[in-house]
Amino acid sequence: MDNRRISIGNNSDGSPTFLPQDCANSGYKRVIHNAITWRFLQEIYIDSVSYEHSQPYVKFRNEYSSYSGSMVDVVVKDVGHRGRGVYADEPITKGTQVFNPGHLVYFLNQEELFTFLGQLDHDLQCDVLLWAYAENGQVAVALDPSSFMNHGENEAVTNLDEHCIAQRDIQMGEELLENYSDFVGFEGDNWFRDIRGVAWKDDVADDRALSADEYNLLGAPKVWGIGSSNNRGIDPFWLVVAFWWGSCFSSLSRDSIPPVCSRNEKPGRGK
Repeated sequence: MDNRRISIGNNSDGSPTFLPQDCANSGYKRVIHNAITWRFLQEIYIDSVSYEHSQPYVKFRNEYSSYSGSMVDVVVKDVGHRGRGVYADEPITKGTQVFNPGHLVYFLNQEELFTFLGQLDHDLQCDVLLWAYAENGQVAVALDPSSFMNHGENEAVTNLDEHCIAQRDIQMGEELLENYSDFVGFEGDNWFRDIRGVAWKDDVADDRALSADEYNLLGAPKVWGIGSSNNRGIDPFWLVVAFWWGSCFSSLSRDSIPPVCSRNEKPGRGK
């Protein structure tokens, strides 16, 4: 675990507020946020950046009343090995704009981001640092449910392009997946990668993600599903052993040769 402590402001008593270092291991509850929380984050953003910088977003919010940019019926669920994700709640035709990107906001520098984070509690700080990414020297984050959209592990499962346009017909109930390599920036020495790495460092990825796959591993729930359920009472190792033994024993009881008992799922970003 990285022991660097990064101050992001001061508390009311003058003591420093530090960036969380335990997002991967604290067991914080990964909530499916409601409209109230999204509106709160949007207001905090407007208050955290300069007046000139905030005005395009203020104009968008005045013209677009919904807290969410979804342009079709979608639902956010916490199922499967990717954790929280966005699913089609109606059939979507190829070429359809699925999300309006207007709630995608930018922090121009570290000061703006720290001002924003300093007004959030621990769990929201972890969520924002999980969703945010570097883009053209700035930090971008969607302050609406589109932040829950996960990375598709390969082209066969990816169904949205970088503009949130359906690349093919999408069935109702299908998870909406992007290719993070289309928009996450990894070139150059970006200050945000260090900040995100300090907050989300764990034992499955280096603290500075240099590719979409490495970025995706930071914050990913473990394949046995512990990451999103926050069940910390049982060591995951023993859960895997129990699953393996139970599967093999069941096979033996049917007088058959036991199969190789393994799980080959690849964890997703795990929002």
